[in-house]
Amino acid sequence: MIVQLRICVPAELSALVVESCTAQTGAAEVAVHRGASVLPPGDVVWAHVARESVEELLEKLHALKVEELGSVAITTPELMLSQRADRAEAAAPGDGADAMVWDEVTRQTGEDSRLTWSYLAFLVLATQLAAIGIVTDSTIA
Repeated sequence: MIVQLRICVPAELSALVVESCTAQTGAAEVAVHRGASVLPPGDVVWAHVARESVEELLEKLHALKVEELGSVAITTPELMLSQRADRAEAAAPGDGADAMVWDEVTRQTGEDSRLTWSYLAFLVLATQLAAIGIVTDSTIA
């Protein structure tokens, strides 16, 4: 599976980002739009990378502090017709179905694990039902 990264960076960081993307095993395509980013002022780098290589590339981008100076957006195209993409997936180590993008996992778990009144009401109800079962010495049948 191919993943699309859109990286907005200041112009002075653009060359390092492009170098990191093109050197990455599993990179299928890299495009640079110089001066296309208005906020932050700079360049936009697009990269199509095999999913199993994304985590390693993100580590390189974190080391360059891209998320502090710009941004990284990750999307998954529904359809990608490209022999270059097929070769990139074959060259990438591992299997795309097993690949984890940990930034994606932490973002989703952070958003899905908020303390809400509905959750607290459910927790109180479950605790009361458990207490009733213990007090009445009820068996689970």
